[in-house]
Amino acid sequence: MSLVEQIKSKAKKNLKTVVLPESYDERMLFAAQQIVEQGLAKIVILGNPDMVSAAASAKGINLAGVEIIEPATAPRLAAYIDEFVELRKSKGLTREEAQKLLTAKDNLYFAGMMVRTGDADGEVAGATGTTGDVLRAAFQTVGTAPGIKTVSSFFLMVTKTPSFGENGILLFLLAALIACAIFVPNFVSAYNLRNLTLQATDLLIISCGLTYVVLNGGIDFSVTSVMALGSVTGAYLMALSPLKDQPALSIPLAIVAMIAIGGLVGALNGLAVAVLKMPSFIATLGTQLGISGVAILFARTVSPRSSINGLPDAFLWLGGSGDSFLVPVAVAVAILALSHWLLTRTVFGRRIFSIGTNPRASFISGMPVRRTVFLLCLLSGLYAGVASVIATSRNEAGIPSLGDKMFISVIASIVIGGTSIAGGSGGFKQTLVGVLLITLINNAMNLLGIEWYITMIFQGALILVAAFLDQMLRAARA
Repeated sequence: MSLVEQIKSKAKKNLKTVVLPESYDERMLFAAQQIVEQGLAKIVILGNPDMVSAAASAKGINLAGVEIIEPATAPRLAAYIDEFVELRKSKGLTREEAQKLLTAKDNLYFAGMMVRTGDADGEVAGATGTTGDVLRAAFQTVGTAPGIKTVSSFFLMVTKTPSFGENGILLFLLAALIACAIFVPNFVSAYNLRNLTLQATDLLIISCGLTYVVLNGGIDFSVTSVMALGSVTGAYLMALSPLKDQPALSIPLAIVAMIAIGGLVGALNGLAVAVLKMPSFIATLGTQLGISGVAILFARTVSPRSSINGLPDAFLWLGGSGDSFLVPVAVAVAILALSHWLLTRTVFGRRIFSIGTNPRASFISGMPVRRTVFLLCLLSGLYAGVASVIATSRNEAGIPSLGDKMFISVIASIVIGGTSIAGGSGGFKQTLVGVLLITLINNAMNLLGIEWYITMIFQGALILVAAFLDQMLRAARA
């Protein structure tokens, strides 16, 4: 039985009364007919009975079994007015004002009082009225439960189309995007959309690298430390080394050095995991701590400041400075395309899935398990090096703490996107959707003035939920 059918079954067993205030909307009238015919609830429509019946007849809608109440002549109007005045007496609401609200054309306040007094169990509105109008009337009539100050909400999405993302994650992204456009100030401004895109580039690159390792059932904590060490190393070569006055030489050398650092760390991780058989958790945690310390020590040694500034203008071009906005976007898209091709169109990609699903069986079948695991760690490090180049350019400085709060966003992007933390399932399309969703959440919370640690708590909760759902789905398939 599907989720919707389960909800319908429970509704039939526990019949409730639902009031629909927007009586002249065709969708509401059709919904009322369907609900009553299926025996899902008792329906009350607010409006002039003659006009509502005429509107329904014109559309061929049968409202038999539906109660229609006109607020202006309702027997309970006086009682609602008394209750509403008492409820809002601290605001100085008069009986005349209460009557005007309760008999308003949108019927929202009357519906709210029906729910408050128990004449209805719930209300459905918002088809024609704005969300603000619906919530304002609900707050002033129904109110919140004792001890509750913050109102929250949820919605259910059911899709049979896998192309919309693992468990409908793409639909969730679209819903979040629409919500941000409506409720978050300045979200749709050209300046913010530019920043939103740039913020997603280095997160996408580093997340693609880590996706390789997660698909194999592993983890790489060192990716953000690679960004930090690469950042200060590259910045030193361009701003403080003897080559600082030769940007034509220092910039390419710095970029190669930053990527090479990623490759070196990735190779060390690969040796530890594939050859020495160390758990990836321990191996990469060790390199993460060590490399973070080296980055801070190096920066303090070569610069009196906490960061290395004065990077050449030509290097800043890589981070999207000025008219080069599309450069980091193009780099991120190219890496995403390459990663997707490797995973879905090559023998190497098939090995990743096989080893992630069952490494023992893959080894017995003759697959080069050790070499594949080593290459995955190497790719993760190289991608982190590329992300270091883009992030350093965008920040216009070498920062020894670059990416220190980024790892939770990286792992959240991968897991929430739909790649299994146990390995063997997922992909880069899922990671892309996860990156867009996490970037959207971070950006929206920043615009709303929410502290960074609250954002981290929220992302942590999303990771836990995604991991729990992943385990449930695996158990269901078993």
